[in-house]
Amino acid sequence: MASPQSPDPAPAVRPAPPVTVRKYHPPLGLDWVVIAGMTAYIASFALVHLCGLGSSPSPPPPGSPSSFAAALLEATGFPGGAPGFRRLVDAIAAPVLAIHVAEAWWMDRSRLAAHGVARGTAVWWAWVGGCLVEGVTAFRRFDRVVAALEEERGRGRGKGGERRGS
Repeated sequence: MASPQSPDPAPAVRPAPPVTVRKYHPPLGLDWVVIAGMTAYIASFALVHLCGLGSSPSPPPPGSPSSFAAALLEATGFPGGAPGFRRLVDAIAAPVLAIHVAEAWWMDRSRLAAHGVARGTAVWWAWVGGCLVEGVTAFRRFDRVVAALEEERGRGRGKGGERRGS
């Protein structure tokens, strides 16, 4: 007695391969606010560690960058003055570095490798370097680039923007 054969299931639909990101897209708009904040922190770290801001109880030498910064901190009423500023800069240095290095690592693993950006290339260094400075805004920008490329591919455009099949 032959068993009735069930029809073959519908062939599985394969997802389209991921789009390839071939170039770096620089920060736009509010991305620059994050870059300005990180630049200010890096400058603060340099001021504290290279110029000695807040390292001694005596005032810094007149005319030095640290004397200007100490006067600014006093004028604005920064809690603890220059020594307090130094403690704050030092307290957040390790977490800031760890978070930004982890974000750059995750950008490489979760985004760049998945979209064909080869490690060590100029495009890879630009995205990883941007992520080291910006953090999450680089992820958002990369995801927007991928979405735009996927939309372009969905409209049937080729690599150079020409219509396929026409």
